[in-house]
Order: sequence, then C-alpha cells, then structure tokens
Amino acid sequence: EFAGEITAVTDGAGRRFRLVLTTQAQRAEQHRQQAVSEAASPLSFPDTLPATAYGADSGRRLAEVWLTHDPEYPDNLPAAPLARYEYSPRGELAVVYDRSGTAARGFTYDPPHPGRMVAHRYAGRPETGYRYDAAGRVVEQRNPAGLRYTYTYDRNTVTITDSLNRREVLHTEGEG
Repeated sequence: EFAGEITAVTDGAGRRFRLVLTTQAQRAEQHRQQAVSEAASPLSFPDTLPATAYGADSGRRLAEVWLTHDPEYPDNLPAAPLARYEYSPRGELAVVYDRSGTAARGFTYDPPHPGRMVAHRYAGRPETGYRYDAAGRVVEQRNPAGLRYTYTYDRNTVTITDSLNRREVLHTEGEG
C-alpha cells in the first residue's frame, strides 16, 4: 500500500526509526469507530481528499515515529512512539503528540482556505496567529508575548516591521 514511500530512516548516530504512514481512508474509518465507541454523532470525515492547485492529494500522512534501534541503548527502546500526528478531516496537521502522549503542538486553519494555517500553539502557551492578504501572503503575525509583526511585499523585497517599529528587509530573487 505504501510502495515507494519512506517508511524508515537511520540517523548519523545509527539510530533507526520506523515511520508509520496512514491514508485518509484509514483516518476516516478510525474517526467513525471512535465516534461510535463514544456514542457521539460523527463529524464529516471524507475517505478521500480533493485535488489542490498542486495536483492530486494521495491523503498519505505521517502518523507515528518509532525508535526501533539505538546502538547506545539497544535494550531500552521506548514502548510508545516518539511522536504521533493527528490530522483534520481536510488532511491538515492538527496536533503533534510527544512520547508521553501529551499534545505538544496544535494548529488552526482557515476554513475557507484549506491548508492555510492561521494559528499554532505549543503546550501550555498562548497561540501565535497569522493574517493573510487576498493573494494568500502572510501580512501579520501576532505572538504570545504581544509582539506583532507586519509583512510588506514589494517586487524583490519583503519588509518585516515589528510593533516596536524595528524593521528587517529580506531580499528575494527568482520567479514567483
């Protein structure tokens, strides 16, 4: 089912990791089963994802990362995944769980614009929010400390100004 997909990696220290992938249909079925077990009415969770401007979306997503070999501690491998990922019905990354099962990161998306992240948060911290222009470019970022950044786009530059009126100009080249 995942022929041609990366399902394992080895890092420079010789540790091996297994990457568990899921399909949109598998996540939809899991969602339906969970709704039944909780006696809740299931929210719409389609079995397939629509094509995007970039083409077809296979719906394959990284679900878990497991440590399967550690040369330093070969007999002390964790019994749970190092990380687990949860996705929205639209296939967007919604939550990242750490090895203890705690939600470490969360993401919020703009309903009219699939895949457009409007906020993210770390566990126990306020969220950082984003606002976009009609072209889909970030024009404002609000961080948890109250600092705000605005982004202004010109032909070959992006100017970032914070709420303390500090500016940084990024120079860009190329197409797009």
